[in-house]
Amino acid sequence: MPVVGYLILLNKNLVTIENDFGHLFPHSPWRLLFIYYGFLSLSIAAIIYSMRCPIQIQKYPSPVEYMNSELEFLTPFFRANRLTDQMRDDLDRVTSRQKRILDIGTHQGELNSVSFFQHRTPQSDDDRRSYVEILSRWHWGLADTSRVTECYCCAIAYSVGFVLLLVLALCTFLEVTRYTIDHLFSLR
Repeated sequence: MPVVGYLILLNKNLVTIENDFGHLFPHSPWRLLFIYYGFLSLSIAAIIYSMRCPIQIQKYPSPVEYMNSELEFLTPFFRANRLTDQMRDDLDRVTSRQKRILDIGTHQGELNSVSFFQHRTPQSDDDRRSYVEILSRWHWGLADTSRVTECYCCAIAYSVGFVLLLVLALCTFLEVTRYTIDHLFSLR
């Protein structure tokens, strides 16, 4: 969309038409710019999200959905071991921000009780299932709180895009409302 907007906005024929017939659409240049930059900002945010957001966050909006969807896949012994190894690596790279958000200090007992730091995975299916539930919940949480810079850039780009389009929509709504009221009272 922004590429097409760029072609329309900077088209010399459109500039000539506007100069010749500017009295017919006096508000269009700023509206076109708001539409262009609003959609450009939304496109940038969507690109950042699709390229830098962890896969489990893109696929599952909550740790419960992640756990429910992936539990049967992750429960077999070799996959539980792989998830355990991945969690050990993730926990070694935890930032102070993640510790604060996830309140890791309070949950340190839970982390130790599921054998994160011990090299063993429960052998029975029920124990392994509850173990994988806890692992997957923490795995999703760590992924959700990672990549802070990309998260802020994405949020800012989405916000700017939505604000630009909201201002445009609000101005259009007010103009249509004013036009309707003016014509309703002029008919009397």
